[in-house]
Amino acid sequence: MAALSARRSQTFIGAKHRARLARKDAPVAITATARELACLIYLMVTQGEAYVEKGMEAYEKRRIDRTLSNLHRKARALGYQLVQPAEDQEVDQEVHQGGMVPA
Repeated sequence: MAALSARRSQTFIGAKHRARLARKDAPVAITATARELACLIYLMVTQGEAYVEKGMEAYEKRRIDRTLSNLHRKARALGYQLVQPAEDQEVDQEVHQGGMVPA
C-alpha cells in the first residue's frame, strides 16, 4: 500500500516511483518501490539509521545530471563535443547547428 501511495507523494521516493512507472509496467514499478521502502525500513531498524528525505528537487537534479553525462558520452563516441551556447546566441541558431561541434 505504501508503494501505491508513493505515486502521489512529493518526495524523493515518489519521484523515483513515477520515473519507474514511465519506464516499466505498474506492477513492476510498485514491486520495485515496495522493495526500496522495505530496504530503507530494514536499515532504520537494524542499524538505527535515520531516514533523511532528499526531496523531489534532489531526484530531478540527479536525473538531469545523469542525462547530461549520457549525452556527453554518446557525443564523444560519435566524435562530437557538446558545447554551451553563448548567452547572446539565438535559440534558432542553436537548433540549426544541433548544439554539437565535431571534436
